[in-house]
Amino acid sequence: MGGKVEKTVYDDGTVRIYAQSDLGSCKLPKILDALNIPIHDKLKIRNYDVYLDKDENINSVEIYCLTDKDGDEIIEWYKEKLNSSSEAKGMWNGFEMDVSYNKFSNLVSIVLKKQ
Repeated sequence: MGGKVEKTVYDDGTVRIYAQSDLGSCKLPKILDALNIPIHDKLKIRNYDVYLDKDENINSVEIYCLTDKDGDEIIEWYKEKLNSSSEAKGMWNGFEMDVSYNKFSNLVSIVLKKQ
């Protein structure tokens, strides 16, 4: 089962929502449903951070996933999703999305930042 979702409210009113699961996979929070972030079916979400402004609008999202599949294959899949030929980077629903793979840890990072 996924990790427990936690929420931190900072002094300036901004919010961080996060969860971590060392076993299995985390489920992304409902607040991200509207972004429809593509998650490759061979990825297990290990942890995520969602940063909200004081009006609870999403500023940025960081999703870290483990995979036992070839990372290059996953990056190619994201390039296709983002209509990019050179790197897994592009616009996704008003956010700049950047996907990278670390072959030493088998970790795929998916980062979205509000534009």
